[in-house]
Amino acid sequence: MVCLNMSTKTKYKILNVARNLFISKSYKNVSLNNIANKAGVTKGGVYHYFSSKEALFLEVFEDTLSTAEKNICTFISSDISLSDLLKAALTPKNAIDQIFDILKGKDSYIEPNYIAFMFDALNNFPDLKARVTKYYQTITKAIRDKLLDAIKEEKINKDLDPDALALQIIFMIEGSNLLSLFNSELREDNSDMYKQFHKTIK
Repeated sequence: MVCLNMSTKTKYKILNVARNLFISKSYKNVSLNNIANKAGVTKGGVYHYFSSKEALFLEVFEDTLSTAEKNICTFISSDISLSDLLKAALTPKNAIDQIFDILKGKDSYIEPNYIAFMFDALNNFPDLKARVTKYYQTITKAIRDKLLDAIKEEKINKDLDPDALALQIIFMIEGSNLLSLFNSELREDNSDMYKQFHKTIK
């Protein structure tokens, strides 16, 4: 078990409180005073670790994305079957949401659609586009490798293009999450999507 000193614990506390506030309220609607009050420190205490709200947000974003990226890829590359992977990814509450919930739940539980957090980040910091692109490329490659294994094991049609299919899976996951921003019931309507999709690729 890793023991953190008080200074490191305080920094993580600020980081995780800021994560919850940024995700639930958006970058522009959160002030350093909000973060300091929620974290139980002074505004000067926040500045001790982060030079500005922008610097804090960027660290929150990278920490969130890199942790999610690692956990999602570990999940995909595990012994889980392709069928169970599709079920986990394409049904409410999907595996990617659950991974983001772990991140958001370090201090309190909130449940916005995680994709809105990415939109907010890109809207305020367009230069983050390259990092988000890398995130999706990494996850798409992990899915592609899983599909290649399934093809080798003759569990799905060998004539399928794993690159195109991996992108299709990403589009289905993110399309579902995007639409649920406007109507959360749409996420509940796709419970059989994975079954139908799996049938089409066998």
